[in-house]
Amino acid sequence: MFSGLNSQRHYTSLNLIRGLAALVVLAHHVRNQFFVPFDKIPNPTLPEKAIIFVCGLGPAAVIVFFVLSGFFISSSIIKAAVDNKWSWGKYLIARLSRLYVVLVPALALTLLWDRLGSLWGLPDSTPGRESLPVLFGNLLFLQKIYFPTYGSNDPLWSLSYEFWYYIIFPLIFFAAYDFSAPLYKRISVASLAAILLFVTGKNIAMYFLIWLLGFVLVIIGNQERSPQKPGLLSSFTSILAAVIFFSSLALDRLHLIGSQFLNDAFIGIAFSVFAYALLNIRQEPNNKLYSFAADRLAGFSYTLYLVHFPLVGFLGNSVLKVQNSWNFDLLHMCYGILIIALVIVYAITVWRFTEAKTGMVRFKVTELLS
Repeated sequence: MFSGLNSQRHYTSLNLIRGLAALVVLAHHVRNQFFVPFDKIPNPTLPEKAIIFVCGLGPAAVIVFFVLSGFFISSSIIKAAVDNKWSWGKYLIARLSRLYVVLVPALALTLLWDRLGSLWGLPDSTPGRESLPVLFGNLLFLQKIYFPTYGSNDPLWSLSYEFWYYIIFPLIFFAAYDFSAPLYKRISVASLAAILLFVTGKNIAMYFLIWLLGFVLVIIGNQERSPQKPGLLSSFTSILAAVIFFSSLALDRLHLIGSQFLNDAFIGIAFSVFAYALLNIRQEPNNKLYSFAADRLAGFSYTLYLVHFPLVGFLGNSVLKVQNSWNFDLLHMCYGILIIALVIVYAITVWRFTEAKTGMVRFKVTELLS
């Protein structure tokens, strides 16, 4: 069933999408923080509508993150199982080092920007969210389950979802996959997964279905690509899948579906169709600039996601302290681009001292525990 898994495959296009999704989340928060709400613009022009549309896709980008996470994490777990190299110890070291190497500095930076805001006389919009219990709750990935997100760093909510999916999925997978284990053990493992889904709450259980779309991609999209150029049918399928996905984003902005979860599930399914088409293009783009951009954007996307919001909030509150929200004129849109560039440079700087060191931290922890 899983014999076609190939560890040498590089998913360049998916990495590029992951990086672009992080930029969309950043643009979404900059727009919300600095610019007037869309409904306050009396007669928006077509360019304004386009900018507002793109910057409004932040929540949809998080759904894309979930599907991609499900794809990359489940494929690594399945590959380890097929190669008889699975170990809970190695897996937890890999996942926790990946998470904590950025999370701990991100929490410290959140406190820094929030305190600077207080010294600057900015209003405190997150009273009680910098206490020690909330801090430890976030370190244990219990935010939005039993604790609020720490300080002003609202995007931390999705990290708790991700962590518990990292734990729950392998429990379910090995309960179903490991036929060599005694039945009572498999039932116990499956029961533990069910208990975790119950105690972490309804929302995490519901969005786990969206995360699992990535696992479905591993199963149905795992076809070896030949070195031949893509044929007409392959190209048509990719274009059609792209149209379906981007149409789902347009429908999301129209709010035609009343349920937020159904809306997000629709986006997740549409993106999965698009990702399936990308995975089965017989030859990925062999352009060095394309590969470089994909690797670099994906490489610091996690850091960007975790550290951008407190800085954006600090800058936004500082600006709005002395002037009104910005209109979508050329001058202020240039200001917005400069702020986005500033935050990206900030995130890359943090990345160099955190996420870029993940491999070294993982090696040190493995060596310490061995």
